[in-house]
Amino acid sequence: MRNFLILFSVGVISRVIAHLPNFTPVGAIIVYSASRMGIKKALALGALTMLVSDAILGFSYVSIFVYLGFASYAVISKLFSKKIGLMLSAILGSCAFFLISNFGVFLGPWYDHSLSGLLTCYTLAIPFFSNMLIADIVFIGAISIIENVVSYKFKKINWEVLWLQLFPKAILRKR
Repeated sequence: MRNFLILFSVGVISRVIAHLPNFTPVGAIIVYSASRMGIKKALALGALTMLVSDAILGFSYVSIFVYLGFASYAVISKLFSKKIGLMLSAILGSCAFFLISNFGVFLGPWYDHSLSGLLTCYTLAIPFFSNMLIADIVFIGAISIIENVVSYKFKKINWEVLWLQLFPKAILRKR
């Protein structure tokens, strides 16, 4: 429960303080929590984080698509993190979030509801996607390092364990 509350607090604070657009640890937190706490807790953590921070920041018609995008992080992590690692799960989560949340934006009043409008919407969202992708990579790495340091009680960091959390042997080429 303590880890849940810590991750929840970090997620909410990161969303309400000033930050680059889409540069928060929320996606990485959901990927991590799905692999360590299970999909139900990860979905609850993501939803609660978003609901509380959106209560402060404001809701919009796109919120449901944003929530579904974050839910995709949990599903991807639960299905794939043991096979492809936390890092690639976070990257796939970023991609799924980009597709889902921006489809919600496309359905709004800003774009012509045609293939051209959809492509324009996705094209204009690329800078936001790059911020989210970089944030997910940075924060899943940071969370893994913190977990490794804490689990070894501030003794020597086991870099091999850390590396295998991020990139399991199944995807690493043996020499």
